[in-house]
Amino acid sequence: MKTIKEIFTFRYDITQDTKFAIVLGLIAVGLSFFLRLFLEDTLLNKTVFFVVLDIVIKVIIGFYVPIHYVMIRRKQGLEVFGLTKKDWKASLILGLVFAILLLIQFASESAEMGQEVFLRAGVLIPIFYIFIAGIFEMTFIYGFLRRIFDKSFGIIPGIILTALFYSFHHAGFQPEFGKLIFVGIMYASIYRITNNILIVFPFFWGVGAIWDVLVNFGTTELEGVSTLLKAMITVILMIGSASYINARSKESE
Repeated sequence: MKTIKEIFTFRYDITQDTKFAIVLGLIAVGLSFFLRLFLEDTLLNKTVFFVVLDIVIKVIIGFYVPIHYVMIRRKQGLEVFGLTKKDWKASLILGLVFAILLLIQFASESAEMGQEVFLRAGVLIPIFYIFIAGIFEMTFIYGFLRRIFDKSFGIIPGIILTALFYSFHHAGFQPEFGKLIFVGIMYASIYRITNNILIVFPFFWGVGAIWDVLVNFGTTELEGVSTLLKAMITVILMIGSASYINARSKESE
């Protein structure tokens, strides 16, 4: 457990890791803003969205590059990304508790607004697609960026800076910056309790993401074979990237 003094300790220790994380984060944010040029519903724009958002941002920038950097260049393990046995039981229990509380809050708000919630069979594909975005966020935003910012600037500045990158990387497809900064602070703060991914993902993050997208925004544009195909391609590329990095890591041992 961190003491109050440690939580409110501010640092300014700019390392090569810090510079690399900031540049990589800015590239992701810049590409997301670039996508705002392709909002019109055309085949070309949908193709550009898939290539830039799903392949370049999620797979390359947000998955392959940080894992390669950590495991191959820095010779560190997957615990950097919260994949660790340390505190896994407590993290899992807390993740479930936070998820249940969040679900209760959402359900209560919907009841007050007279909003009906329907989970039909068609939402399975959108949920699958959304959880792939979750893998990207856990790896890049909360595992990679937050950990580096934490070491460079301190716990609170690290969380705030992480939340800013989290918010602005949504620029091209969900530009609700104020709301998303708050969400980013919430997830980053909870993650920081144990630094184990199970405290946030899949349950706590899953409830928030699924409710936000499926209930508040609907699923029409995410349903269908095209979304399933995009999701499958993204997953295959992520698995291929992880396998390649794992092989390289074993060769360098």
